[in-house]
Parts: sequence; C-alpha cells; structure tokens
Amino acid sequence: MVEHKKAENFETRLLKHFSIEEGKGVAFAYNHAQKAHRKEVRDTGVSFIGHPIGVVWILLEECKIKNPSIIEAAFLHDAFENTADYGTAKDMTYAQLVKNVRNKVVPMCGEDTAKMIINVSRYKGTDMRRKKSELNEMYYKKLKAASPESQLVKLADVLNNMRNPSPKVNKQKRKVVEVEEKYLPILKNVIKTYPKEGSYLIEGINKAISKWGQEQLEIKSRRASYTHS
Repeated sequence: MVEHKKAENFETRLLKHFSIEEGKGVAFAYNHAQKAHRKEVRDTGVSFIGHPIGVVWILLEECKIKNPSIIEAAFLHDAFENTADYGTAKDMTYAQLVKNVRNKVVPMCGEDTAKMIINVSRYKGTDMRRKKSELNEMYYKKLKAASPESQLVKLADVLNNMRNPSPKVNKQKRKVVEVEEKYLPILKNVIKTYPKEGSYLIEGINKAISKWGQEQLEIKSRRASYTHS
C-alpha cells in the first residue's frame, strides 16, 4: 500500500511538468519501464527501476529538459538492452527486435522516442553473435552518429551510473575506463547543440568519477593502516 502510494506520488509530480497530451506518452513510458524492469536488481541490491527514474530526474530537474520524447526515452533507455520486453535475443534478429520496439513505443510516444531508445541500446540478436569487442565498437559508432537528444540521454545514464557505483570494484573500474576513454570523447559533441545541459552532465560525470577514485584511495589507506597496526 505504501509502495503504491509512493508510485502515485512520483507519477503525479512527474506529470506536472507536461501538458495532458504530452503526459500520456510520459506516463506510458514510466509504467512500461516499471513493467520491463520489475524483476531486475542493481549490484547494490536495490530495484533496477530506480536507475531510469534517476536518469529522468537528472534530465528533468537538474537540466530542466521538458522535451517529452527525451524523458520517455530516458525511462526506457535500458528496456531494450537489458530485458526481453521486446523479444529475446536468442530467438530474434536485431532488425526484428528493433521492429518490436517501434511497434510498442511509437503508438504512444512517437518515432523520436523509439529512435532514441534504439540509439542508446547495445546491439543484440541472433545475427549479433560476435566478439564483445566488435559489438562494443559498433555501439560506439552508433552513439557517435546518434542525435544530440539521444546523446543527452546517454550522458544522463552515465552520470547516474557514476553517482551510484557498483560495489564490485573491478566492475566499476572497467566502467570508469569505458566512460573516460569511449563515452566522454564521443558524447562531448552534444555541447554544440545543448551547451549548458551537455557541459553540466559532463562536469557531473567527471566529479562523480573523481569522488569514487578518492573514496577508493581512502579505503586502501585505511586497509594499509590496519595491516601495519
């Protein structure tokens, strides 16, 4: 009962930012994300839905972005990549999965939202059984060619992930390397279209990485002092 009330309160707060017509698509994306991620849990043990909600809140509250398509895509940015909501990668080709995304998303949210979801999602499908390194490079190229709006969603996604690091230190180290060596060089171009928002997100990512790095140094220092005491 309490969780249901919390969800209602969040949706009410969310929809205040949009017209009635815009709110229909945003509400659909929020509820669709809840359904798609209902069984997922983050490395920290919390429900996964908190991540897309966090990404939305960064864009909506911190960057003051009111474009409903961007907010819808932020809610659903991991639904294609992480879940079987649009079909299973072991049974369907990438093109078939993409078609399912469009069939589910376009009627309520529009083509722009569907494109953004596809742009920020990694490749998968029966025709994508390749080396992980090859798929990664394909993904980076897709991100580089993506719309500035898609790149904003990805930056907000990265920021939320860096602010909420995995407790698995080696996994987080790999994430940080990918962000610094791949994502930031690709996504910095968003500043040309969204100078204020893009700069804010990139600065936030760098601060979060620096904070995590400092925390790791402090942990190592404490462990070393225990060893020598």
